[in-house]
Amino acid sequence: MVILPHCQCQVPVVIMLSLIGSNRSVRRFLWISGILLFSTSPVIADRTDRDDKPRLTLKVGQIYFNSMEGSFLADNDGGPLSTTIDFSRDLDIDDSEGSYLLEGIYYFNPVHRVDFSYYNIERSGERRIDREITFGDETYVVNTLVDSQFDAETLILTYSYLFYSSEEVDLGLTAGLHITEADLSLKANIGDVSESATQTAPLPVGGILLNYDISDKWTLHYQTRVFLLDYDDYRGSLNDTKLTFEYEINRDFGLEFGFNRRDSELEVKESGSLERFDSIAQGWIANIVWNIR
Repeated sequence: MVILPHCQCQVPVVIMLSLIGSNRSVRRFLWISGILLFSTSPVIADRTDRDDKPRLTLKVGQIYFNSMEGSFLADNDGGPLSTTIDFSRDLDIDDSEGSYLLEGIYYFNPVHRVDFSYYNIERSGERRIDREITFGDETYVVNTLVDSQFDAETLILTYSYLFYSSEEVDLGLTAGLHITEADLSLKANIGDVSESATQTAPLPVGGILLNYDISDKWTLHYQTRVFLLDYDDYRGSLNDTKLTFEYEINRDFGLEFGFNRRDSELEVKESGSLERFDSIAQGWIANIVWNIR
């Protein structure tokens, strides 16, 4: 670990170094942040010198996932055993797609804030399947031409408390809901064979956020939200990580661009039925930023 002594930038440097890795990166980030909270000399909950920060920030733009992998299983009680469907291999569903993106941040005071984020990814595909697929109550035999549509609507609502503040750095804890409604529909080109399944996942999440003023014009934003559950008929996990850079055009407007990756898995058993949805998506974000003071 590298720490730059007596330097305001040591917090983001340590944090960025801690992100190198895969599944262990979030745990390492949380561990390092906890050490920083107690071992550094922060200005805790004292933001009177930064009252010029906007009370409300609205962002409108685009999120473009250039790599998406997913699978879906819908197994109804009393019906045939369903197939775990791989979107790319079985259905030739698009593995890259974009959506408009709406985001907002509201500060109740200098250390308490709420965030929201909304986007809707719509993907489609057409493939003459090379294996038999059972989905819900329907079975699609080999060599059937199948049209598929997959929609995933996501709403994220979080509350954050900024426990560390300096002239350049904010570090906070977040908690909230990550809600995704995933819908998959299949339709054969012969007969009237069609089936659809919808899964809504309101997952409670927790995480950490970082804001770092690189210069008077540039700010780095980092957020990670995680969830892990294995209880009764529910099992799932989520890791949603976002890293962006914001450029301030003037006091009221700015531009933001960056990277977002989301890994999710959810399995629900209800009344003998089973639904499972797995997804890995990563891509780019571009926003116009409006600051309201």
